[in-house]
Amino acid sequence: MRFRRLGIPAYGPFTDLALEFPAGEAAKSADFHLIYSRNEAGKSSLLRAIRDLLYGIHAQTADNFLHDYKDLRITAEIENRAGQRLAVQRRKGLRNTLLDAAGTALGDAALVPFLGPVDREFFTTMFGLGARELREGAHELLQGRGDLGPALFSASLAGTPIHRVREALDGEARKLFDGKAWKNVSIRPALEAYEEALRASRQAQVKAETWEDALRELAAAEQAKAELDADLHTLRGRHD
Repeated sequence: MRFRRLGIPAYGPFTDLALEFPAGEAAKSADFHLIYSRNEAGKSSLLRAIRDLLYGIHAQTADNFLHDYKDLRITAEIENRAGQRLAVQRRKGLRNTLLDAAGTALGDAALVPFLGPVDREFFTTMFGLGARELREGAHELLQGRGDLGPALFSASLAGTPIHRVREALDGEARKLFDGKAWKNVSIRPALEAYEEALRASRQAQVKAETWEDALRELAAAEQAKAELDADLHTLRGRHD
């Protein structure tokens, strides 16, 4: 799906904003459009507007600081790969918020040929990352949970599915340690061997005081032997 036109009569900081996205000729140019501006110009608001157009304006959106809830409106003309076009507009409300160009209510099913299975969460993760979502994704990645973190990490790996990396790491981890298992793991037997060697090392250690006592006992024994040798020499002399 692509946007041919996006209009924001009233939403966030915008009033009567109109953007045209003409299709490029496939043989001459890529159909790519870049929107840029200074900080706080409304780029994140524009991204929210696109998401709210496709999936509905949040019941308690904060984008009513310039326009009343009842006046919020986003319009667009979209086109799918089959060449079908649809002009729609989205208003703030609880039901029948998707309208055609004339203001007649459309069911959200009218967008299925254009969105396919892409829901709000998937759209946000893959196509609608703003500054807040990037921060949340980084936090999820550090915590090892959530889908946004892995999606961001997969992007950094040039699209390599992160689950493949995680499966490989899990396999290596199981070879090292797997709960209470002893077979086919290396950390638990190695830890037991280390603890046994540590116990043997403690038993083989000799305290300095014990060593000094042994030296004194040796010196006393050698002195006693010398005295006995002297007595033995005297007795042998008398015997002779």
